[in-house]
Amino acid sequence: MVFVPGAADGAGHAAPASPPEERQANLSEKLARAASLLRTRVDVEVEQQNRDLLRSMNERTRLQLWLQTTVEGLSVAAISYYVVGLFRISHQRRPRRRVPVDRFVRYSVSLCRLPFSP
Repeated sequence: MVFVPGAADGAGHAAPASPPEERQANLSEKLARAASLLRTRVDVEVEQQNRDLLRSMNERTRLQLWLQTTVEGLSVAAISYYVVGLFRISHQRRPRRRVPVDRFVRYSVSLCRLPFSP
């Protein structure tokens, strides 16, 4: 049995030196465990980042769906407004000799001619 100077077991006795192959095997095993723990830590961190990214994408998708629904509702309202206006215009009684002009249009035209009048 070979004793290593300065190495002691729990009782204060010198520990025997292990053969180089055994030490190399122990170091290799410890290194493998450390690498495995590091891989696990990296995997957990990547999974947390993926979870956060998926939450962000889910929120963005929810907001996009809400915006799309709002725009579609406003489009239906605008189209309905124009269809009702066209229906009203097509079913109004109009005098044969005079084309009806909206009051707003007449007022706008009179304001446009005002700066050019002598």
